[in-house]
Amino acid sequence: MQSVKLVPLKKSGATGIIQQLAKEFELPTQVDCLRHEVVLPDSFATEGRFVAYEVDKSLDALIITGKFPKPIELLLQGEFPPPIAFYTVGKGTLKVSSKRTSFEVKPLQGSIHGGNISTAETISIPGNEDFLAMIIYLHRDQFFNNLDCEQVNLPSELHEVVAGLADVDSDFLFQEIFHLPAVNAVTDILLQENTGMLNSTFATAKIHETLFLHLNEYKKSEANNNSRFYRREEQLKSIQDAESILTSSLQEPPTIPELARMVGINQQSLKQGFRQVYGDSINKYLTDKRLEQAGILMRSGEMPINEVASIIGYNSAGYFSKRFKKKYGVSPKEFRQGKL
Repeated sequence: MQSVKLVPLKKSGATGIIQQLAKEFELPTQVDCLRHEVVLPDSFATEGRFVAYEVDKSLDALIITGKFPKPIELLLQGEFPPPIAFYTVGKGTLKVSSKRTSFEVKPLQGSIHGGNISTAETISIPGNEDFLAMIIYLHRDQFFNNLDCEQVNLPSELHEVVAGLADVDSDFLFQEIFHLPAVNAVTDILLQENTGMLNSTFATAKIHETLFLHLNEYKKSEANNNSRFYRREEQLKSIQDAESILTSSLQEPPTIPELARMVGINQQSLKQGFRQVYGDSINKYLTDKRLEQAGILMRSGEMPINEVASIIGYNSAGYFSKRFKKKYGVSPKEFRQGKL
């Protein structure tokens, strides 16, 4: 059994957690505008980082990424106005537990957790596997004071928790599998190479985007309970298998009925699930992947355009050129000449 590194922390916002982690690991905090970061040494983790952004006093975010040799448990204790937390996990499995509740957030999954959380809370990070997660903390009083809206258009149950309009005795928990844009937003923040104001402006926009995706997904699920048809892991696995089949057979991809039979779910579930997980229809996703591969082929050599078109599944070089220009704004020939 792996030993666990327990890190006791006082409940606070994301930047407060960063400062405490820096002290715990005896490392400096790197501050760049709104970004606060602790980079772990190679002896403790592979590309291990804790990153926080304080968007304003009402909203902040904590990003955890890396491969840790042993599990880490962040034990959050003390009196602190309970925020509502929005979890997005790209890799690994995040576990959250307290005396009141316990839940897991798995890869490509998101969760919304809130209520009158007064007990100690543990956030568990797995050991010996790649991990990527972002937790957005929405501090209710400040958030709603900052909004100048006549109406907050949220489902009533979530609105009561977020706005603190009712005495919520039990925790609010919503778990759902989100489409890739939510995970991509977290990845985009980490890959963003600018510093200072540009970095912070980009990151805060992505944090707001992720917050929207969570709230919108909850709103849609309340409007149509059938939208959660693929919550079970095996259903998600079928959709991921379908994506793998498509990207490995760009030249001669299966039809949607064939693809549904290959992964073992019906066509409607496949089409609806694929759009929600990957953010596009199957045909749009396939087209984008084909054109991305075409760009790689043209940049890497002098392969004739008609041959590139054939390799990615287009019988007509003219039709391929038309689709390519629609996506990239230049013809394949101009793209090859570096005019993009």
